[in-house]
Amino acid sequence: HEPVLAGPPSAIYRTRKYVRRHRVMLGFVAVVFLGITAALVESNRQQRKVEAALEVAEEERAQAVMEAEKAAQVSRFLQEVLGANNPYDAGHAVLFQEEKEFSKRLLDRAAVNIEVDLADQPEVLAEVHDVLGTTYQGLGFKKEARPHLEASLAIRRELHGSLHPDVATSLDHLGFLAHESGGFREAKSNYLEALEIRRAVLGERHSDTATSLGRLGALEWDYSPEKGLWYGGADKGSIDRAEVYIRASLEIREETGDVLVHGISGCNRVLAMIHLERGEYEAALSCARTALEARLALVGPDHYLVFYDLRDLGKAYLAAGDPAAAEAPLRRCRAIVTRLYGDDHFSVASANRLLGDCLAAQGKFVSAEGFYVEALVWGRENKPRYEWVQGSAPVGLANARRANGDSAGAEASVRETLAWTREEFGER
Repeated sequence: HEPVLAGPPSAIYRTRKYVRRHRVMLGFVAVVFLGITAALVESNRQQRKVEAALEVAEEERAQAVMEAEKAAQVSRFLQEVLGANNPYDAGHAVLFQEEKEFSKRLLDRAAVNIEVDLADQPEVLAEVHDVLGTTYQGLGFKKEARPHLEASLAIRRELHGSLHPDVATSLDHLGFLAHESGGFREAKSNYLEALEIRRAVLGERHSDTATSLGRLGALEWDYSPEKGLWYGGADKGSIDRAEVYIRASLEIREETGDVLVHGISGCNRVLAMIHLERGEYEAALSCARTALEARLALVGPDHYLVFYDLRDLGKAYLAAGDPAAAEAPLRRCRAIVTRLYGDDHFSVASANRLLGDCLAAQGKFVSAEGFYVEALVWGRENKPRYEWVQGSAPVGLANARRANGDSAGAEASVRETLAWTREEFGER
């Protein structure tokens, strides 16, 4: 017999023995382990799918943001290009009819395919229609403006319903078109609806709410019997209502410091005219000075809008019986429009007529006669139906000639005016 070598059991021996004794339990553990492993594998796979989906979503979101920004940039570009010739918004006026016609041709070309090109971008389409409409109107092409403004309003109503700031903007612009076109009732209806929306959505003290109040005030003043745009009938404005609207607008403007067209300057201009109509000369002068100061702070001394503020200040001084104080602002306003327009423009003729009145009131009849002649020559050729062309300017000219010792010239001026009036308007 061979000797038996005794020794401690090996690790392999112990493992086999343990497995034989606990076969069931170890089988269960193995199943659980495999299940956990499979679950971990599946979870990892799902996580990778989720991460991939998130990555795709992020790429799509980034693409969407990029497309939205591109659309916004296109919209801004179109608005800037199309609106660049709108004298209401630009830092200059479109001065001559040739420029207006050229700008109109550009707008006509831009408008041809917008319904097709922007069919999938209704917000941009509405904005472009609005810019086209306001620019056509600013250039004096009101017939061409209307369909664009109406299209913009229709799109915005469809997109947003009735209570939305963009809808109010379209109503405001359509109201302004009617305001300038003799449509008092339509203008007032649109202005009131825009005001109601802005009060509901933006609040009572918002600058856009102030704009609507200012629009209504200007409309009531322009179509009041005192101002002269009222042609009879039931639809007329009221200077009392005008003052209420304008003061409500001005109160908001003074809170916000808004000096734009319908801001502090615009409100004070209307108030100055209302005070003049009532014979409240000191109040008129105060408002006219405030309007001029606000405008100068906004646009500087050479902007064409300053002409109106200087003219109104001069008229207020004349009405208050201080022609010497009126002369400086009236000469400044004439210098602005002459530099911008040359001599062949209504604003220059209007300034000449006012300067004639101003100088005549100071006894400077020789200088006054020259301004009256310039105003009448232009007025009879271009604006024969204006009141001052028919009345105040020829009467002023005759008075200036008589004061200069030229009675024959004064009589000739009156006879010439009478003959011209009969030829132009007939016997009435």
